[in-house]
Amino acid sequence: MDRIKRGTALQLLTAVRKKTDPPGGTFISALDDHILSLDPVSSFENETSTLHRGDVIEIQGPAASGKTQLLYFLAVTCIVPHSINVELNVREISSQAERGKDKREVNLGGRGKSVIVLDCDGRWRMKRLYTLLHSYLTSYFENAFDPPSPAQGGSGANALAYDFTPSIESVAQKCLSLIHIFKPKTSLEVATTLLGLPSYHRDHMPNQEILMLFIDSMSAFHHDDKRRIEQAGYADRNSNGSTKRVDSPQLKMMRHTLDAVQNLRTSLGVVTFLTNWALIGLDGKSVNNQIQQQRQLPKPGSTSQMVMTPLPKFFGQHLLQPYPRFGPTAPEDSANSDAEIFQITHHITLHPSPLVSSLAFPTSTTFEEALEDIDRARAVLNQKVFGIIRSRVRADGGTTIKEGYFEFSIKDKGFGVD
Repeated sequence: MDRIKRGTALQLLTAVRKKTDPPGGTFISALDDHILSLDPVSSFENETSTLHRGDVIEIQGPAASGKTQLLYFLAVTCIVPHSINVELNVREISSQAERGKDKREVNLGGRGKSVIVLDCDGRWRMKRLYTLLHSYLTSYFENAFDPPSPAQGGSGANALAYDFTPSIESVAQKCLSLIHIFKPKTSLEVATTLLGLPSYHRDHMPNQEILMLFIDSMSAFHHDDKRRIEQAGYADRNSNGSTKRVDSPQLKMMRHTLDAVQNLRTSLGVVTFLTNWALIGLDGKSVNNQIQQQRQLPKPGSTSQMVMTPLPKFFGQHLLQPYPRFGPTAPEDSANSDAEIFQITHHITLHPSPLVSSLAFPTSTTFEEALEDIDRARAVLNQKVFGIIRSRVRADGGTTIKEGYFEFSIKDKGFGVD
């Protein structure tokens, strides 16, 4: 009997859902292709899902590299339904007389499930999320019916209007009801919010399924927590005189946070996305000291073209343990990996376009000249972001790392992906 695994009914249901109701893909083709290539056998069994319940994906990058924008896009793909019945109504603008109707099932490809957001940085904007959601729905509605443009619809007394039922606005509002945003102000509030989510789910959203959890960002309270650790003197000396770290309330908060994430992974099967700042390089030095160095990254889908970036290819981990480290492991490291509360499934590093990184105007630029700068305007309205995804692959009792590359663009009223 001792060998029989114990668990709750909710954990059993989640284990069944892992096989019967996978989360689906990321909607970014290069990203999905990379994940599918990691395990051809399971990919063949389920070609439509590259994400797995319980996955933990870390997104790291410098300021303004698109971390939150990527989460916006993932949130949209999660909260829109898979399909919806839509009716196109054609009417005369002058008389409001109906000229025809056409009803179809519009395949939106979404998941129709809830997202929990811990907005630790205080940068989530519902207006921006609504803009992306409205743009997403509009493109799918119009592609399904292909209505004429306003110019093709006639003019004057013969002008025609094309309306959708339900309207795009009403569908968007219904989708937004699946977003639940919390704004913790300290690492303690992060931990307590996560620990209270099962109760919140039961009491406030019993008919919704939580599929994704965003913590944006895990670094938000890092400097404050580190300062408190140092001020409180939570450091001791080893026998050889070197400094060692002992448990502090802040490190315990990190452990409670990770324990709560692990509980949500096992009990609800959530896919967790953790954003993280890029403060240090792999050598432990501040990236500010490396900002002028030019690095080359392979352009997604190309082995010859290179993308120049002034930042390191990868960044180091500044968060204190027990936050998990991402990297290859040898067989002898298995004991240390087992000590981690959970492991990062995929690690994504984002790099903004070099053009956007150098958009500062010369000091001599006048206001009129700035307004006429078309190149900078285009770069801002269609910002390119280059991503590197690293995933663990089992090999010889340990793990190795496989890299993949993708890109997306941040637009004024949309999100560009392949």
